[in-house]
Amino acid sequence: MKQKNKKKRKYLINKKFQLGYALKITAIQIPCILATGISLSWFYLIFMDNQMHASCNLQIFIQMFLLLLIFSCVVVFFSIRLTHSIAGPVQKTSAVLRQIAKGNLPEKKIVFRKKDSFKELSHDLNHMIDAMREDRLGYENAREKLESVRDDIVNNTDQNLCLAKIETILKYYRQKERA
Repeated sequence: MKQKNKKKRKYLINKKFQLGYALKITAIQIPCILATGISLSWFYLIFMDNQMHASCNLQIFIQMFLLLLIFSCVVVFFSIRLTHSIAGPVQKTSAVLRQIAKGNLPEKKIVFRKKDSFKELSHDLNHMIDAMREDRLGYENAREKLESVRDDIVNNTDQNLCLAKIETILKYYRQKERA
């Protein structure tokens, strides 16, 4: 029997962001449910029951409170799941940018999950990292050529040869500026 490698999915990636939005959505939802419940109970008490006494219909208010509690829990759960597709890419992007700031370019391409938001961001990040890699190689190449020119100057090599090497380096960077 084969066992599947199942990763336990962590839904609360950025607690402050995700719980904040879940609470905001719930805060919007609760007044709507309360207004609906109050208007329905008013309709029931006035028109359906012909009684103005809420004391005999206390069960309605208890049921409304329980429904409000259940709906709020469901809304919070789905809000957290919804914000997961936003918080995941934001966290991954932040980690990659911190790594780049330290001078380390990631070796692997950045890929977000299928259902994540901001999928185009991974393409842009990968393009930026490739451009940075290319620039790094160009700088290393230019440094090596400049060291060669320095060695030629120290060894009293022909001045025209040294100038030609410097001109090729400058030509490379002028082309980069135009691109």
